[in-house]
Amino acid sequence: MGNDISLRAAGIEDCRDLFKWRNRPEIRKYFFDSEEVDYDSHEKWFREKIKNPGTKIYIAVKGDRKIGVIRFEFLNNDTVTVSVNLNSEYFYRGLGKKIIIVGTNKFMSESAGKYRVLARIKKENTHSIGAFSNAGYRLNSETENIVEYVFRKDFPVQR
Repeated sequence: MGNDISLRAAGIEDCRDLFKWRNRPEIRKYFFDSEEVDYDSHEKWFREKIKNPGTKIYIAVKGDRKIGVIRFEFLNNDTVTVSVNLNSEYFYRGLGKKIIIVGTNKFMSESAGKYRVLARIKKENTHSIGAFSNAGYRLNSETENIVEYVFRKDFPVQR
């Protein structure tokens, strides 16, 4: 599973695509900061993130098409947060799960599996909850509005 998806490091040439994907109203409602972002602010944020050694951003590619993005950010010495966003042309095809599997495997391989990976998700975002749970992440905690899923190297790796 996911063999038809490859990942590459994000570069400045991806900035406008991520901006468009991020600002879609149907996606923004699931973000913790759901306000629309102007391009200059997004570009500044993106340039800082791709230079930051504590952040790994990968573009998911299928053939010659960008289908999504997965980002890992170091939270502390043993924990990393993960987020994923899809190009709307690829919604409802099961690709979120595939990107999570391929991205998590790549990140764990590159980091020698020494981190816990956390996904914090609004409860109303049932598509992301399903994608992370089907990709091998396990429920870690739950509040009234947020669920947190965790992945560790000792979990069975999905393929």
